[in-house]
Amino acid sequence: MSSQLHTYPASELMQQACAQAIEHHIRLSLAKKGSAFLSLAGGSALAIYRKLSQADLDWARVSIVPTDERWVPANHAACNLAALKSCFAARNLIRWLPLVPELLPDFDDDPSAPKPSAHSAIKALAAMPMRFDVVLLGMGLDAHTASLFPGASQLSAALAPDGITSAAVITPKQMPAEAPFSRISLTASRLLHADAILLAITGAAKREVLDRALLRDDEALPISRFLHAADANIEIYWSA
Repeated sequence: MSSQLHTYPASELMQQACAQAIEHHIRLSLAKKGSAFLSLAGGSALAIYRKLSQADLDWARVSIVPTDERWVPANHAACNLAALKSCFAARNLIRWLPLVPELLPDFDDDPSAPKPSAHSAIKALAAMPMRFDVVLLGMGLDAHTASLFPGASQLSAALAPDGITSAAVITPKQMPAEAPFSRISLTASRLLHADAILLAITGAAKREVLDRALLRDDEALPISRFLHAADANIEIYWSA
């Protein structure tokens, strides 16, 4: 395990530096093998992607999959993939990999709605390279990353560093008020299989959580499983 912490006095500076780092890794991948495969977090990281989208890259050779997705239709306001696509709206040649069936019906309050399943995500990932060129993670105040929430009944298997599945259904023990949905999340073993892993966080409160996670490997702090994984080299971008 190794990690390097980059600190910035303002979020704008951190976002720009993080976008430049991702661009650098994409360029390396395009030059080396002619393609780039990314897994990107949603939420506060969206500002990073708006900056990244301005880069003059051969975007037609770039494929992107969310690190996690809510079990909602593609046109739902809570859809991570839709939010990611909006950041790259001018780059319409990117290949996008959904983790949830795009034709999923709008099932609010419908007891007959299809139950969350990782089948589509696993199938989509099986057709792609086993190793990511770049992974960008975020982190919540409860130390979750992707949708690997502490206390979820499916968490242990999804965090296993030697796990054999690429995606899992995660149902948070306490549903976030802003997005009370089950999730499809890439597993730790799949996300850690990457040439470059970046973690972007902002604020003093999250810095305190990060510092605790750096001190110990604890399933109650899911991000710690990434920070303490063998052979993992994580670049951490933090701003006040």
